[in-house]
Amino acid sequence: MATFIYHEIEKALRDEILSGQRAPGSKMPSIRELCKDRSVSKSTAIKAYQQLESELLIESRPRSGYYVCRKTEVDKTSGALPSGHDPVFVNFDEVLVDIMDRGAPFDILPGVPRADDNDELKRCMARAFRQQTSYEAMYYDDPDGLPALRREIARHVQRGGGNLSQDDIVVTNGCQHALMIALMATAKAGDTVVVEAPAFYGVFQAIEALGLRCIEVPSLAECDSNLGLLEATLNRWQPAAFVCFPNFATPTGSIMPEATKAATVALCHNHGVAIIEDDIYGELYFGLSRPRTLYSYCDNGNVLLCSSFSKSLSRDLRIGWLIPGKHINAARRLKIASSISISQSVQKGIAQYMIEGHLQRWVGEKRSELSQRVAETQMLIANTLPTVASVSTPAGGLSLWVEFDPSVDTLMLYKRLRGSDISITPGGLFSVKQRFGHCIRLSFEHPWTADRINALRAIGAEITALSATTD
Repeated sequence: MATFIYHEIEKALRDEILSGQRAPGSKMPSIRELCKDRSVSKSTAIKAYQQLESELLIESRPRSGYYVCRKTEVDKTSGALPSGHDPVFVNFDEVLVDIMDRGAPFDILPGVPRADDNDELKRCMARAFRQQTSYEAMYYDDPDGLPALRREIARHVQRGGGNLSQDDIVVTNGCQHALMIALMATAKAGDTVVVEAPAFYGVFQAIEALGLRCIEVPSLAECDSNLGLLEATLNRWQPAAFVCFPNFATPTGSIMPEATKAATVALCHNHGVAIIEDDIYGELYFGLSRPRTLYSYCDNGNVLLCSSFSKSLSRDLRIGWLIPGKHINAARRLKIASSISISQSVQKGIAQYMIEGHLQRWVGEKRSELSQRVAETQMLIANTLPTVASVSTPAGGLSLWVEFDPSVDTLMLYKRLRGSDISITPGGLFSVKQRFGHCIRLSFEHPWTADRINALRAIGAEITALSATTD
């Protein structure tokens, strides 16, 4: 019955907006007013607004509320796009640099030590460095990467579907390096790139550095109807590439339905648009089996798959990979131009670690811990953070998405917490237009120690103080 009511409210509001009863730029009822006017629960009102926001019909403004966007719905017959749905050049704020300087993108309390050392990885790495030859010390390795490591990566990637060999893989300095190469292989300065949003802020950094233009579309994991907006965007702007995060995307942890994955691959192929797929969280699934990649649905080389070991194993390794499909020759040249080669000893150590079967055991244990920590994190949020409108329920990955009342400015919240050595990731970083200023990404990667719980309480206290200044 709740789902039926949610759809009824959503449809009624959509009709009011599209018919002009609610003018572009006009203020929508608050969540409280909507609940009272329509006799619905708070959760139903929130779901209705979330869907309308994903369709770009309404937008939330920090400290103000929800407003009708200055646009109209995509015309399903002509493929017309909303006004304001244009590509823009990216200009990112110093907050992201500050977060990275503190080493704090996934921890609200940076610097608290952990006890779960990976002894097998240390042993394999130490042995690889001990056995390093003078030749390896004086000469670069294969530009594509160590053959033994590429063989193991090929086996690893096949868990997500698709056929490939070591010759299809280029080893990179992490996933961000793979994304940079993929963007350079498919687009040139001034070209337009489409990105799902909310999206990993590293993609926006890369787009900015390469002088590309960016246009956002709502996440295809959240609503099947968003595929129509993607199609209209491809028709209107003829972008060079579409960057997406189908499996447990940060910040929401959501997953794209398998049917939507197949449809997305076909759609982009038909429009001549390359797909750049970030699958860095693909191994951190909470279900019974690993979800498929978009790459596994493609038989024409149009998908470039990027990933690394940084989220599943160790950030310090700085080993990633790119499977560039038909762009393999360009990717090889760009790899040499941007990095030349990668430590042979590090590659040997990881290859041996994988050959001995340690990676799957380690990741399996990590998945179990993370899946149990999701419910704990949601409970802590409910008990400590005020004015929460919604919390995502991730199907995998390392983080969830917390949406507050639109009056909460999470960038201001970040700045207020800065002096207490408490770190949050403001939602505005996950959009080139900073559309999510009332949201934060909250990671459950680290155990909820007493210190971290106290830090979460301090965040709640700051939100209360912020809200008091805006009342």
